[in-house]
Amino acid sequence: MQGNYFLVKKIDHDSVLNAHKYVDEHLNCIAGTGKTAAVKVEEYKSPRSLSANSLYWLWLSEIAGFLTKKGREATKEDLHDLMRHKFLGYHPKRKVGRTEIGSTLKSTRKLNTSEFCFYLQQIDAWASEIGCFVTSPMDCEYRRFLDKQNK
Repeated sequence: MQGNYFLVKKIDHDSVLNAHKYVDEHLNCIAGTGKTAAVKVEEYKSPRSLSANSLYWLWLSEIAGFLTKKGREATKEDLHDLMRHKFLGYHPKRKVGRTEIGSTLKSTRKLNTSEFCFYLQQIDAWASEIGCFVTSPMDCEYRRFLDKQNK
């Protein structure tokens, strides 16, 4: 969804009033234009961190190296597509006007922290199944996610 966002970090009387003013201000800009507005309130989940993203690409490089040593040529970009294929799936075919766009791999870009950590967990398990043990730093977002899951 495109548009402006107002993040409320602490839900109290003042923040609710500020959110109301923000929405009211933006709705007034649209009023009388014939356009439609949408207001969506949802729990905020932070996007994945740069360190989690770096760990992901490190793993893809390690797995690609492992497979290449086993005689199966692969790059980290190949592994990125393979992991999305295996664990995220596809967007369905769709039509834009007269043009049909085939199914496309889902992206990792919009995964929030917990979704991305679950995705990493699936990759970690898959890599272990093929005999590739990827680097897993003791102090990282992924490790904290696993520790939290095990409690």
